[in-house]
Amino acid sequence: MAQPSRRAVSSRQAASTRHHPDTINDESGTPDDMNPVPNLPPEAINSGLEADLSRLRTDYDDLCDDHNALLEQFRTLSSNHTSLKSLKRKSEDALEDELVKKQKRIRRLEREHAVAAERVDKTVCALESQLDGKSREIQRTEHQLTASNAVTMSRDTTITSLRSIIAKKQSALTSTRNKLYAAQKRDERTKRALKAARQAYRDLHIWKPRRDGQYSATAPEKIEFAVKSCAGAFGIDIKGNHFMSARTVARAVDEGGKYGEIQ
Repeated sequence: MAQPSRRAVSSRQAASTRHHPDTINDESGTPDDMNPVPNLPPEAINSGLEADLSRLRTDYDDLCDDHNALLEQFRTLSSNHTSLKSLKRKSEDALEDELVKKQKRIRRLEREHAVAAERVDKTVCALESQLDGKSREIQRTEHQLTASNAVTMSRDTTITSLRSIIAKKQSALTSTRNKLYAAQKRDERTKRALKAARQAYRDLHIWKPRRDGQYSATAPEKIEFAVKSCAGAFGIDIKGNHFMSARTVARAVDEGGKYGEIQ
């Protein structure tokens, strides 16, 4: 902004002080027109007036320059004001558009929030219903579990008693097995002894007269009768249809008697 020149301001102040009829003299307190004006020649008055006129023209030129500067400043300010108004209008339009968009977005978000809140409320209600059902089911399960625990404790007691009974029966079974094992061993020994006895009985049940050269010392013609009678008395069967001859009996007697003595 252009400022008025200092000289123009001082000239205007001097002119206003000199020509203003209400100006008061600082020293006397009376107006300048009240002072006596000395009688001057016309040339001095004309030269003073011309000097005042020249000074007034200079002040006028300074005022015109100041006026032009102020006009230019006014035009600049007006242009700036117009551009600022345009910018303000554009900014207001942009802000209004942005505000409309924001308001639309806010309304949309409010609708979405309301829908989401309604959906969440429905979900919460459904979850609460499910939770109530689960709670009832949990309570029912707890009751069943308590009953099952009672049954389990009873069964544990029964199992403990059964285990003690089984332990006793296992002990008795072990003792019985040991006794059975001893009895089986006795039975096996008895069977072996019986088998040996039966084998010995079979060996003694049948007597073969011609085996091993063993004969009795009876008469040759009576040896068959004596042997069969003795075998029948002991329950022994004589195997074979042919018996030793008399000559064989005689030779046996000789060999068992005197020939045996000579040997």
